[in-house]
Amino acid sequence: MMEHVGYQTGHVHGTVHTRAHYWGNRQQRKGRLINAAETEGFHLYAMEWRPDRIDFFVDGSPYFSYLRGVEYTWQTWPFDQPFHLVLNLAVGGNWGRAGGAIDAKALPQHMLIESVRLYQQASTLTASD
Repeated sequence: MMEHVGYQTGHVHGTVHTRAHYWGNRQQRKGRLINAAETEGFHLYAMEWRPDRIDFFVDGSPYFSYLRGVEYTWQTWPFDQPFHLVLNLAVGGNWGRAGGAIDAKALPQHMLIESVRLYQQASTLTASD
């Protein structure tokens, strides 16, 4: 739904990770929003996941859409399978270190979440839901 890298203050990234599209093969699909107030206060991060597209928003403003191509296979569009929602606070890694070494004085870090809401359209519910 959103990624933030500490050395890029004010940048919010939305990235789709699939077997075909990921950072390791330089084929990732992503968007970025530059918002100077990103680290101040609470913000509403949202993702609308439909059968043919995924849209990313910050505070109601769209900043990235990933569209399912007609030629896409499970390697480029695995999003019609069951998924888990994961909220992760990561420090380090290849991307996090790209801006230089991690400043130990910046630790510990916190991810403050007011709420998480998940909605599903009634028309997409099945008998097993």
